[in-house]
Amino acid sequence: MAAKTARRKMMLPRDQGGDPFQGALFPQETIIIAYTDVAAKNVDGDPITAQVVRLISTTDCHVKFQDKADALAAATDMLIRQFVPEYFYLHGKNYISAIRDASNGSLYVTIMI
Repeated sequence: MAAKTARRKMMLPRDQGGDPFQGALFPQETIIIAYTDVAAKNVDGDPITAQVVRLISTTDCHVKFQDKADALAAATDMLIRQFVPEYFYLHGKNYISAIRDASNGSLYVTIMI
């Protein structure tokens, strides 16, 4: 039988109702990705290596996470609704790209620890 490897997952604490809350995470750097009808990604080109990121957009947009620097979002990728914060657990190095759904806007990517 193959040996199992333990993998540490960052878990949000839960309230009495079992719902996760963000109080144990601390915001660090925020990266702003301005998107239009042409996909945009984090400007500096460096991958994001954080375990957890918070995304919030000013308009509906489509987002793509990928380990390749040249990866760009398409209108068929995951939809992020405007002003609805989303938290994502990431593995390894990630590049984040966004493209508008109907209106230009900005995606705020906050690195959480």
